[in-house]
Amino acid sequence: MKICVAAVAGILLAATAARAGSVSPYDHIFVMMEENHEYSQIIGNPKARHFNDLAKTYGLATNYDSVTHPSAPNYVALVGGSYFGIQDDNPWQTHKLNDPDLTSELVKAGLTWKGYFQSMPHPGYTGNCYPGSCYYASKHNGPIYYDVVNGSKAQLKHEVPITELTKDLAGAMPNFAVIIPDQCHDMHGGYGKCANWTDDKLVSVADDYAESVVSQITKASFWSKGNNAIVIVWDEGTTNIGGGGHVAAIVITSTGPKALQDATLYNHYGLLATIQDALGVGCLQNSCSATPMAKLFAHN
Repeated sequence: MKICVAAVAGILLAATAARAGSVSPYDHIFVMMEENHEYSQIIGNPKARHFNDLAKTYGLATNYDSVTHPSAPNYVALVGGSYFGIQDDNPWQTHKLNDPDLTSELVKAGLTWKGYFQSMPHPGYTGNCYPGSCYYASKHNGPIYYDVVNGSKAQLKHEVPITELTKDLAGAMPNFAVIIPDQCHDMHGGYGKCANWTDDKLVSVADDYAESVVSQITKASFWSKGNNAIVIVWDEGTTNIGGGGHVAAIVITSTGPKALQDATLYNHYGLLATIQDALGVGCLQNSCSATPMAKLFAHN
């Protein structure tokens, strides 16, 4: 049974509650977010060879929806359980949220987190676009919208350039991490060197980049020593299915199921619920009633 905070006038408040732990415990969970492609544009696409190989080898949620449009509110929802009415990609400073998020729940529980952002210029960067061609964009940085992160120098230090991943893989890894490729490596495009790339090239470049990151993580010494997972998911699709499109969600685990396709209906709130259950922290907003991805995270 999931225990949730009662709503005032039927509106779920930004409070947290203990989860019952329906998902197997995990030591480390990474979430890599890709951009703007429907399930049908990825699964079965020969330009997405590595994504498809991972989906066939490990786990694939075949009925997973994003929750709204455009990008920013989906990133916000993934770590906070709601998109709080945000319906644009305006700078995070216009949507500061005085609400708890996954990072604050992890800190409260004595666990660790980190955000690895490709093309971020330095740890704790609070700008909205870097460089001028905007490869890094804060609209793809969910935690920065929350005051518990943007208002804390200590927590901002956990947002770092992805170049720090190599160092961390050789040392201590956070319990939870988001991995965000830049806009030329996440299938978004439209900026700088990728302004005029075809969709085939955007997909193939993102596919190669994601494979290199996944390979780096799964070859690290910690991967085989515990229960660890990498989730690759798309922020939104091109339709309004489920609110933001039917997208692929690939689940790669060290001790979990292999070659599993799960047709259960999931969304970003269900992924958040999964992370909360697996790491043993409280639920947030819509994650309190969402269906966790328990089959894809079950230990063998």
